[in-house]
Order: sequence, then structure tokens, then C-alpha cells
Amino acid sequence: MIALRIFLPNDEPQFAARGAAYDAPYGSSSPDRARSDDEDEGDDAPSTSSEEPQKMGWWEPRLRPWVISGLLGGHAHAMVLGISGFLVLDRLGLRDTPAEGAGPVGLVLMCGAIATLLAQWGVIPRMNLGPRAATLSGVALAAFGVIVLGVSQSLHAIALGYAIASLGFGLFRPGFNAGASLAVTRAEQGEASGVVASITGAAFVFAPALGVLLYNWSEWIGFAVIVALCGAVFLTGWRSLSADEDMTRDRSA
Repeated sequence: MIALRIFLPNDEPQFAARGAAYDAPYGSSSPDRARSDDEDEGDDAPSTSSEEPQKMGWWEPRLRPWVISGLLGGHAHAMVLGISGFLVLDRLGLRDTPAEGAGPVGLVLMCGAIATLLAQWGVIPRMNLGPRAATLSGVALAAFGVIVLGVSQSLHAIALGYAIASLGFGLFRPGFNAGASLAVTRAEQGEASGVVASITGAAFVFAPALGVLLYNWSEWIGFAVIVALCGAVFLTGWRSLSADEDMTRDRSA
């Protein structure tokens, strides 16, 4: 709380608020409501009071590349989270005594959390990464980390591999969120935010269980699927995600 009070910037509005407060639940045909709507004319809102905001689904053309990237990359991330604890127990021979594995598992997860914070608090702002750059570099780094994680046999190697993967996913997720936001206009941010939230949640519905299922069948199948998902995000994103310069220019227009 002290750090937030000192360092968090004030929530100063970046543009004029729209809308009006009423003393009674006036309908859309109310004279007072009509006068308020007339006063708002000339702003950059995309619709009038008689028009419903445009509904935006997953396959909105402007969001579609980001939706595909978010779904595939989100499933890869969720599968890594589901596998990591069991991997530590198996590689260290602690599956029969899971209580003794609490410490090593916690250490690995802590390294991943620190790496994620490093990506979002240090790497992205320091390197000034745009959405496309963060997304593509993130999944590439995550795939490399998953490979390291898959071949690791010691606790320190497992922690290193998981940290690298977490660093990559820590770049990917903000890139995906920012890219989906910048792909639409300011008035459509609410719809885009709903799509992003649904994509993020959808990745954690069955992917963790699927990752554990594949891992129990074959460790290499589980890791191969995760790397393949990261590779699919990189290939599709390289071809379809808009350049950071274009998205920023469109956003400011």
C-alpha cells in the first residue's frame, strides 16, 4: 500500500467523459435526455443514443489474429502450469513422498513468478516492446524454456527452464492483451476487453488437465504439444499480426 501510494500515478482522465447523470430514470425520449445527447454531438463516439453498440465476437476480423494467438499461447501456458509440479516430483524421485516435494515445487514456481514479474516490470518497459514484438518474442522464448524444462534432471535446471518459459509467457500475455486493445477504436474497448477476458479464461478450462493427461501418457508428447502450440503462435503471428508501428499510428488517428 505504501509503494502504491508513492509510485502509482494519479488516475487523470485522458479524454472527456461522456454521458450524464439524471435525478430520475428518464427514458430515451425524455426532453432532458435529448438535450444531453445534442450537447454530446461532435464527440468521437461511434453511435448516437438510438443506436446499440456494435457487438464484437471472437472472429471480428481486426481481433481474429490476436484471438488465435491468445487461444493457442494461453493453452500452452496453462499446460506448462499443470505439468510443472508433477515434473518436479518425478525428476527428483518424490512422487511417493509428495510432502517432501512441496519445497522444491515451491522453489520452481517462485522462480517462474519472479521471471514473469521481470518480463512485465523490466523487459517490456526497458526495451519498449510493442504488442507484436512482445507476443512473438515471448512465445519463442517460452518454447525454448519448455525444451530446457523437458530435458532437465536436477532441481536447478528445472527451475531455470521454468523461469525461462515463464519469462516468455510474461512477455506474451501483455503483448496479446495490448494488441487486442490497439486493434479496435477507443469506443470499442469494452467489447474488446470482454473478448480478451473470455480468451484468457477459455485457455484454463481444460488445458491444465489435458497437459497432465498427455504428460502421464508420455512426457515427450506433453512437452512436444506445448512447443508445437508456441510454434503455431509464432508462425501465424508472424504472418498475420499487425506491425507495432501501424497499430500505434492507427490508434492515434
